[in-house]
Amino acid sequence: MKNLTIDSGILLINKPKDISSFGVVSRVRKMLGMRKVGHLGTLDPFAVGLLPVVFGRGTRLTQYLIDHDKTYRVQVALGVATETMDRDGAVIAESTLSDKRLRQLLANDCRIIRHAVDSLVGVQEQKPPMYSAVKIEGKPLYHYARLGEEKERAARVIEVYRAELLGVKQDYSRHSPQDKTLLLDIIIECSKGTYIRVLADELGRRLDSVAHASELERVKVGSMSNEQAIELAEAESLFYNDFGQDNRRWISYVSELGHVLSLERAVADFLTQNLSYDDALKIASGMAIPVSAVAANAGGGQIQQPGPLANRCDTAVFTSGKSTQDLVDNIIGNRRQSNIFSLFLQDRLVALARLTEDDKIQPETVFITRDELLREKENGDS
Repeated sequence: MKNLTIDSGILLINKPKDISSFGVVSRVRKMLGMRKVGHLGTLDPFAVGLLPVVFGRGTRLTQYLIDHDKTYRVQVALGVATETMDRDGAVIAESTLSDKRLRQLLANDCRIIRHAVDSLVGVQEQKPPMYSAVKIEGKPLYHYARLGEEKERAARVIEVYRAELLGVKQDYSRHSPQDKTLLLDIIIECSKGTYIRVLADELGRRLDSVAHASELERVKVGSMSNEQAIELAEAESLFYNDFGQDNRRWISYVSELGHVLSLERAVADFLTQNLSYDDALKIASGMAIPVSAVAANAGGGQIQQPGPLANRCDTAVFTSGKSTQDLVDNIIGNRRQSNIFSLFLQDRLVALARLTEDDKIQPETVFITRDELLREKENGDS
């Protein structure tokens, strides 16, 4: 099959400080020249780092990829708590760190601090902060916070997989320059919906002090890394200065630089199945097909990954006669519960699908239509 014009995918942007995620999307939308643009998880305005921007048919991946685990690097400042739990909020509490307490915290290779950081790991309940975009009664929580209102909000179950202290720096407080502080450099791997600001606030309590997140960087979303991302300023310079606001030439060049993931690469974390042409037509039409059909296409054995994705994907094995539960047990990682896998025709993503209780493969989100497949067949593209 021929490669399509780049009208769908995920553009990896390194978000700068002091701009909202919505603001980034708005600016990227203009560069892309299309309406269907979104992102895979909000970053606070003070935060920097990876913001995957989905566009075109890539927006159909949002509901799946937004569930990916995240990795952050956070700087936690001890001694000051703010109403927003970050550097930009008004100070609501202070706890002076005496020289004696500083020595205690720094003793034995920061043993007390390392223990507190380690204690953040695990499954836990976490309430969204009042300064957040979570909606109650149709309005975001920050709307009520700005009015001085406190709203009841349900705790969410989140999980911190890793919390590691990378370093400690002694400095003077940004909010109270006469007071000493410790700046803790921490890496955190966590599930979706985790508020790092809340963890920073909690860490302060566990150290018998108060704290806030003074810096925050998102490093990874699933297998996507900020090392693959382009700075927003660089992207805009290329668009306005180098390519004269030519959307197609700009996105093609940015893609050549490696900052755009195709739909196929975006689903590299999912189990993958190859389809016959006839089954692809059915799936593209929204029809379910029996597991036995895919097993027959695979010859009852392991299915190879499509083209360059071979070393990026896990492989699903469908063997005729296996029960649905047996197939579910093949699925690994955080996909085990959702039981979602990708369906390919040669090197083209056709759909994301789910196994049904009656051993059928039911397409859930389709990325190519039956008519498109037929046209490509007529044009000799497959």
